[in-house]
Amino acid sequence: MSRPTSTLIYWIRRYLAQFLAQIAKIMATFIASSLVLWLVVSSQLGWAADKNAVSAATRDHQRSADLTMQALAAAVEPTEVLWLKTDDQPFLSLYRPAVDAAQMAIILLPSQPHQMADGGLLQTLYRDLPIAGWSALIVALPAQPSQHANELVNDAHHRLAIHRTNQAVDHMMAQGAGSTALIADRLSAQLAIETAITRSEITSGLVLWQLDHLLLSSDKLQQLASSQITLLDILPADLLAQDKINRRRQFQLAGFGQNYRQISVPKGQAAIRYSSRRIQEWIATEFKK
Repeated sequence: MSRPTSTLIYWIRRYLAQFLAQIAKIMATFIASSLVLWLVVSSQLGWAADKNAVSAATRDHQRSADLTMQALAAAVEPTEVLWLKTDDQPFLSLYRPAVDAAQMAIILLPSQPHQMADGGLLQTLYRDLPIAGWSALIVALPAQPSQHANELVNDAHHRLAIHRTNQAVDHMMAQGAGSTALIADRLSAQLAIETAITRSEITSGLVLWQLDHLLLSSDKLQQLASSQITLLDILPADLLAQDKINRRRQFQLAGFGQNYRQISVPKGQAAIRYSSRRIQEWIATEFKK
């Protein structure tokens, strides 16, 4: 083979190798870009699917909640029925003004709408407090965070519950109340705590009923303490003596002093009447009519 021919073959091979290397780079870049695009699109589709699922779940929940609220409204005295609104969406509240009402009004926050009429603690308080001189409003909230619902559904329900609670507070203030006290159950306690913090200027009292200590975050307790709110902590049944001491210390470390009271209640159905009586005693002792 002549030298010119061998040189030509050499350069052809070299350029071919460079060309193939460039093609390989382009293909690698194309594959990587396609993979990134696929991941982005999949993420967006997943987010959209989750959002659609949440929207569907929210619609289903709203239809069910609407039927429940209508049934509850039909079962009580018409004079007690009060329809408030959030974003043009009506929700049921029941309102009993006291004859000689105190300046502070009581807002009851059941974690399930049916608790407005189930004979439990919050309905018992709603019935008894106006007789003792304290106007009471009980609010139909969306079902509060559940381990059986996904996070987005829980968030949607929580945001709606915050809006409804604020509407309830605004309504009671418009009725002439000078301040409010919030009474919550286990599942609505976080809602009540957040409302007490954000509306601290008009929240005088807070009752937490049998709330697990694991749900009492230090930062939230510190914010409550700094607002000088008066708090009644109704302990879970069967709490050990050392656990009660640790819980009291938890509140003290957060900044609570004489404005914190802790009580224990019996187990079973007796807890409802006992808790109702002790809550009324606490209100009468701590707040002026």
